[in-house]
Amino acid sequence: GDLHTGYLLATGARAGSTSQAQSFGATGIKADVVAESTAAAGVTIDGLLIKDSYVSLTEIVAPGAGAADKLRLYAVDVSGVTALAFINSAGDIGVLVGNIRASVNRTAVQLIPHATWTKIQFNVEESDPSGDFDAVTNYRYTAPVSGTYFAASSTSMTTGGNPIVTFITALYVNGVEARRGTRIELAANSIGEVLVASTLTLTAGQYVEVFVYQASGGSLNTDAGSPLVWFDIHLLSAAVV
Repeated sequence: GDLHTGYLLATGARAGSTSQAQSFGATGIKADVVAESTAAAGVTIDGLLIKDSYVSLTEIVAPGAGAADKLRLYAVDVSGVTALAFINSAGDIGVLVGNIRASVNRTAVQLIPHATWTKIQFNVEESDPSGDFDAVTNYRYTAPVSGTYFAASSTSMTTGGNPIVTFITALYVNGVEARRGTRIELAANSIGEVLVASTLTLTAGQYVEVFVYQASGGSLNTDAGSPLVWFDIHLLSAAVV
């Protein structure tokens, strides 16, 4: 036969090409540079697109653990968002979904009635990259993706002439108390702070709010300002769909 058809031309085409992908056997191709043939098309290797200095991944199911010295990267669906995941040699999965967090505070005092659980109306967003906290109407954080979050809040109150028998704060999820924080008693003309901090397992669309409770015999104002009345939440790890 005509053996010259097995040669690779300088243009990258094979002599006598059939316009189909050509097999180079198990040993593959050895080269320092692999360049695209069609402008702006990139190079696809077994479903992996390499183009213009980035890599494009298509969502797949977890590929399973690799060898003891291998880490595998792949794309997954996380609550409708394509995210980068990795699986280590032990089969542990981690997911990176972006900058999902919020930090808010209240700049004015808020009246808290006696013996009534009351939601703190955080009205200033110090940081909310993905726009998940409502600081205008509902004063709550809505989880954009399912996963494990860390949430913490502190509320300060000055008693005035009446002592506070009970001062408590809590995290609520979808309107139900999920985690209760510190509980303190305050003497008259004193100031105290209550803190709650916990991990929360949330499903995309669930919302988190901060409530406080005080029993002093009358209504009392919270203190105000970012050091005194605040709420922080951020995603620790996303749940893979």
